[in-house]
Amino acid sequence: MSITSNVDIQTQVVDTLDTSQTLDEAVGGWKGLKLRLRQGLESAGRFYWELVSKVGEAVGVADSEPFWNEYLGNWMVGVKFADGCKSVVCDWLAVV
Repeated sequence: MSITSNVDIQTQVVDTLDTSQTLDEAVGGWKGLKLRLRQGLESAGRFYWELVSKVGEAVGVADSEPFWNEYLGNWMVGVKFADGCKSVVCDWLAVV
């Protein structure tokens, strides 16, 4: 047996939202977000510049396929650098 209740309740909705105040708060929020993003990008730029200045000479070209180094437990690859060829852990490689 099922019972259905057909009660109709009417509720008056009042608009209490002040659009101009909400818009000002949203614009202020975006300005704060833009400032944080800019500061974050400036920090990332400094980090990248320091990284490149420290390892700028360590740019090389992969010379072979990656191989498993059982002793270190890592995949390695031979890389040709300006001062010779060395094996490098694959975590440090970037595909270009």
